[in-house]
Amino acid sequence: MVLPDDGLLTAATPIGGRKIASEVPLTFYDEHPDDFDALIVFTNFTLQQDLPNHEANHVLVTNAITGLGLPRQNAAALFGSQGKLKGLIVVGDVSRFDISTQTGQEQLDHLLLHELAHQWSGAVKFRVGPEQDSAALLREDGRHWSYYDGFLSPLGGSGWRDNGDGTFTSQLSQKPDSVRRPYSDLDLYLMGLLPAQVISPFFYVEPAVPGLLSNTIKGVAQTVTIDQVIAANGKRRCELGR
Repeated sequence: MVLPDDGLLTAATPIGGRKIASEVPLTFYDEHPDDFDALIVFTNFTLQQDLPNHEANHVLVTNAITGLGLPRQNAAALFGSQGKLKGLIVVGDVSRFDISTQTGQEQLDHLLLHELAHQWSGAVKFRVGPEQDSAALLREDGRHWSYYDGFLSPLGGSGWRDNGDGTFTSQLSQKPDSVRRPYSDLDLYLMGLLPAQVISPFFYVEPAVPGLLSNTIKGVAQTVTIDQVIAANGKRRCELGR
């Protein structure tokens, strides 16, 4: 659906840019039924979020699922939904992506898979002792997987391969021309697509040099099980209908 801006669909930011206003989803629902889990908004102009490391934005609208490390939320009415809408994804200027090329298509696909995953994934801790949980799987923002995680995901991780000599090599270095990353099994569990029983133990690397970013690093692998994730966050369970 194309929405011409009548002056109500965008708002000025304090530093002179523009952002999407709450009227966008409200206007959408004026003409569409409440049948959508997510709304994705593209613009033909630059938004204030179109800055390095802020290529798009996911807004959690409703969440009735426990065990994700995310807050329970029901703000659907603020967006014009009666409860169906789960998230709003604002991508920004569509001209940033040349979808006539494979590279451009992959960049856009990766970005959308990344933002969609925020609805469920990228926020869990894991139990390491009595009433003690670790956030070692997460970046400092608590919403993305750490660079040192042994799995790959649109939300982060490096897919480290154990070289058997105290070093680890990133799978990303083996395919530098591709931005495609599959969802990890942990992502799929949090999204409700895999049961806990089939999630094999995974690991993250404690680097010998903290903060080092390199295709190959020295470090120690630390194993994490899905039972540790469940112990820290609770079982994945939908607490409300719909």
